[in-house]
Amino acid sequence: MFRKTDEEKAADEAQKRAEEEAERRAAEAAEQQRQAEEFARSPVGLATSARQQGRQLFQLLLPLAELNGDSSYFGSADNQLSSLMQNGVLDEIEKIGWRLEHADAVFTETGATSSSRVLATGEGTVTRGTVYGLYIFRAT
Repeated sequence: MFRKTDEEKAADEAQKRAEEEAERRAAEAAEQQRQAEEFARSPVGLATSARQQGRQLFQLLLPLAELNGDSSYFGSADNQLSSLMQNGVLDEIEKIGWRLEHADAVFTETGATSSSRVLATGEGTVTRGTVYGLYIFRAT
C-alpha cells in the first residue's frame, strides 16, 4: 500500500539525477561567470577591453613592492621590502597588441612610525608604503 512500484522508484531516481545535473550545470555557469568577471578586472582583462574598444593608449598602475616594518623599543628602523610579483603581465599585454611606450615607478607612503632610541640619541623611523609601476602602452 505504501510501497513504491519499480516504475515509481525509477522515475524518482531519474528526477533526482536530473536535479543533480541541473545543480552541477548552474554551479559551473556561476564559476565561469566569476572567472570572467575576475579576468575583466585583471590588468590583462583591462588591456583586452581597451583594445576591443579601439583605444590608442592604455595606462596601467601595478603594485610592485611593499615596504613594511615594526618599530622596536630601541627606536631602530626595521624596514622590510617585499616584492609583489607581476611576472608576465607586461608580456601578456603586449601579446594582445599593445607596445610599452613608457614606464615609471612611484612610492606611495601609507604610514610611518617614529620612536625615540633608548640607548642612543635621535629617533628610529619605520616607513610603510607601496611601490607602483606606471606603464603607458600604445596600440600597435
